[in-house]
Amino acid sequence: MNVMVVDKGEGDLFYLCRALEAAGARIINSLTIDEDKVLVHRVDAVVHEWSAFTADAERVQLENLKELDPDLVLAVFARPEDVGALRRRWPRDLVADRRALDERFADRTAEALVREIRARRPAAAVGGRV
Repeated sequence: MNVMVVDKGEGDLFYLCRALEAAGARIINSLTIDEDKVLVHRVDAVVHEWSAFTADAERVQLENLKELDPDLVLAVFARPEDVGALRRRWPRDLVADRRALDERFADRTAEALVREIRARRPAAAVGGRV
């Protein structure tokens, strides 16, 4: 399974990436929410840390990804005050508090993401892509 991780290099997603790799995911790093990378690398999930500062642009970019591939799994991590609204916007996807990225929760967070990918994209989990 291919997971695009949108990270500007701060390292907040380090533990989650490590847990995803241990679960068999191939990590594709991206500085931005990149539609082309989703297509070229046949991405199954996008991991993104939500920013209230750039929320309008991010919302449009993520919506475009969902239009491009409705079964694409989004994993969005946000401040506690933003989580409720984002869960209403993307009810089928994983939206969680940024604390889910902490080292002590990263394994459980990765497991939830992998379960969701396998549920929506069986070909990604059954030897179709690794």
